Formats: sequence, C-alpha cells, structure tokens
Amino acid sequence: MASAGNVRTAGRVASAALAAVSGVLIAVLLLGSAAAEHAVMLTASLTALAAVATGLRVHQVPDRRPWLLVLVGLGLLTVVNTLPWVSAGVPVAPFQISGYLALLAASLLIVWRRTPRDRGGVIDAAIVGIATAAPVWEFVLRPALVTGGVGAGGQVVVLVQLLVLTGILGALLRVTRTSGRRAMTVWLLFGALSCAVAGDVVFTTTGGSSGLLYLGGYLLVGAAALHPTVATLTHPVTTGETGVPKLRLGLFGFALIVVPLVGGVPQLYGEAPDGLLLTLGPLAMVPLVLVRAGQLIAQRAQDQRDLAYQANHDDLTGLVNRRRLFTVMAQATAAVTPAAVLYCDLDDFKPINDRYGHEAGDEVLRCVGRRLVEVLRDGDVTARIGGDEFLAYCPDADEATASGLRRRVEEALHAPIPWNGVTLQVGVTVGVLLSEPGAYTSPDELVAAADAVMYERKRIQKAERAVHT
Repeated sequence: MASAGNVRTAGRVASAALAAVSGVLIAVLLLGSAAAEHAVMLTASLTALAAVATGLRVHQVPDRRPWLLVLVGLGLLTVVNTLPWVSAGVPVAPFQISGYLALLAASLLIVWRRTPRDRGGVIDAAIVGIATAAPVWEFVLRPALVTGGVGAGGQVVVLVQLLVLTGILGALLRVTRTSGRRAMTVWLLFGALSCAVAGDVVFTTTGGSSGLLYLGGYLLVGAAALHPTVATLTHPVTTGETGVPKLRLGLFGFALIVVPLVGGVPQLYGEAPDGLLLTLGPLAMVPLVLVRAGQLIAQRAQDQRDLAYQANHDDLTGLVNRRRLFTVMAQATAAVTPAAVLYCDLDDFKPINDRYGHEAGDEVLRCVGRRLVEVLRDGDVTARIGGDEFLAYCPDADEATASGLRRRVEEALHAPIPWNGVTLQVGVTVGVLLSEPGAYTSPDELVAAADAVMYERKRIQKAERAVHT
C-alpha cells in the first residue's frame, strides 16, 4: 500500500502535468486555426479522462460510482471529438446527449450523497437555478434559435438541456456553500459545469467558437479528480438546515413566479406567449416543489412528535417525566383494582458526583433508569421525578406483587456500574405504597404518601445500621 508521502508526490506530479498540458492547449487554442480547435478538444477530453483515472488511483477514492459515470461521460464526449477526424457522416448528437446525461447523473449522485441533512436546501437551490434559466432562454437563446431557423424540436432539446444544467448548477452551488473550503473538488466541478453552460449559451447565440469555455470544463473536471479532497467528495456534510430562512423562502417564492412571468412577456408586445417555456419550465419545477412540500410536511410532523416527546420525557434518562407520570396516574384514579407506587431514592449518589464529576453522575442516573425498566413489568410506568429520585406506578399490583418488585429493584440498583475504568456503586431506598381504589383523590396526594413511606423506610434502615455498628 502506498505511503502518504508517495501519494502526495504522485498527486503533485499529476497536477503539475495537468497544468502543463492545460497551458499548451490554451495557447494552441488561442493562436491556432479552426482545425487546431478540433485537435485541442480531443486532447482535452483525453487529458480529462487520464486525470480522472489517475486521481481515482492515487487518492484511493472509496466511493467511485460518481467518477465511473464521469469516465463514461468523458468517454462519450471523446467519441464526439473523434468523429470529425474519422467519419463526417456519423451523427454526433446521440453520443453528445448520452455523455451529458452520464455527467449529469454523476453530479446528481454527488449532490444527493453529500447532503443527507440538507436536501431541502439543495432542492430549493435547484428550483432557483431552474428559474434563472427562464430569462436566459427567453431573452438570449430563443431569439437566436428563431433567427437561425431552428425548429420546435431543436428548441425543446436546447431548453431541456438548459433547465437541467441550471438546476444542477444551483444544487452544486448549495453544496459548495455548505462544504466551504474543505471540498475544493466540489468547487472545481461547479466551475466545470458553469463552463459547459456558458459554452452552450455562447455557441447557440453567436454561432462562433466557444472552445475556450469547453476546454475549461474538461480541464476543471480533471483538476477536480486530482485534488486531494476527491477522496471525501461523497462524504456527508455534518451541517444541515435548521429551518427555512426568510430570504431563502423569498427566493423560493420568486423562483416559482419567474417562469410564468417571463414566458408571458411576448404577449405584452402582441406576440404569442412562449409555450415551450410555459410547458417545460413547470414540468421541471413542479416535481421538485412537490418533493419539497412533502419534506416540509414531514419535518413539521417530526418536529411536533419531538416536542411532544420532550414535553413528556426526561432528557437524561429517556424515562417519562413528572408531568407525564401525573397524567397517567390521574387517568388511573378511577381504576377498580389496587396499584402499587414504588418511590426510589438513591443512596450515596452525591459522593459520586463530588469525586468523579457530573458525567459519572449522569451515567449512574441513565443506568438506573435502564435497570428500572428492565426489572419492572411492561405495563408499569417508570419516571424520574427529581435529581436522584425515581418513581414507578404499577397498576394491578397486590401486596405480594409490590414486595417482589421492590426486591427486584433493590437487587438491580445495588449492582456495580462500570464507568471509564472505575466501578461506581449506589444504594437505593424503596418506599412501597399500595393504593386501594378511591383511597387517594389526586396524584400529588399519592406521591406525597409514597414519599413519606420511603423516608420512614430510610429512617428504619439507618437505625438498623446503627445498631449493627
């Protein structure tokens, strides 16, 4: 296995070679003829292929699926650049479209795998990206296509390509913002896709050469694969959306009205509205809007469940809290069978906090909570009602059942608790109160009575220890 030093050296050599080739290709493109441009494009695509293959090998990329798609896409575009040298009669469109689709699939895979906690933000960014395509299409590309005599079919291809590319550009931009400088590979891929979009716009509107932009796209893909951050390209980012800021919500709303607004502009001048944009734009955006709406609905439902859980449970132990326990006990006051209340107060807990700190004390409380749930019955309700005080409400329990439960609790809580290489030990005093139907009118009264029983038992235990010592 290659050492870290050898990997860095190989990466630097490959990057230097790419920089050198890039300089030569740019010079040839700027100074050469139209025929030289074909040779430059072919060399650039082959260089990008070699750079991606080298980057995968040098940096030991763990998830190669996106880059395999990139290799497929670059291979198809290399075929496109080769065909003028081989046969002028072979159509290039199928290879070009297939190559773009492979590269777009790779981009989508990268975005989706990198942002599991920010997919809502990514969808919003994609919608805004699609919206930016509307004015570019209506005021730049469409007039050029109409002037050039391009039919409806050709216009559909260009518009669909623009909508998809700008949508992915928006998503990649969101990924770059959440990744920061730690993911230079993402920035380089964003630059490569930007060059492709700009090259298509320049070629469609002017009919002239956009070779420099396409060359930049190829070279940036190669640079992305050779950068060390390529190894973590698909690692999920740790940050995620915590809400929907007002600015982002405003952009989202504005994006939704841009397409119909721009598509209806020709009608202001007595012309027919742009049917292609008014049809294909919503077809691209509506599925994303529906997915986003579903996410927001699910997020709201989850937030409500989380709030309900937090309102009824103790954060530290996960047991129900005093509020939820009293609700259960109030609902059970009309029961016709006796119930047992076990009031548990930990002994020797404070010395653990004083000696080992609150982290040790928290672990003791969590362990006590787990053990109480394990030894009590499924229908019993166990709660943490104070610092080191726990209470179990056990319905349908007679005196024998209550005594058995107390013994099980005492045995479980006296067991040692391992923590960070030391053994922690606490005791417990359990006060057992049997509640006959109608004997107590409120949960507060019932808990107060159980508390009194617990303190009486604690007093008796202390007296017994004093006698034996």
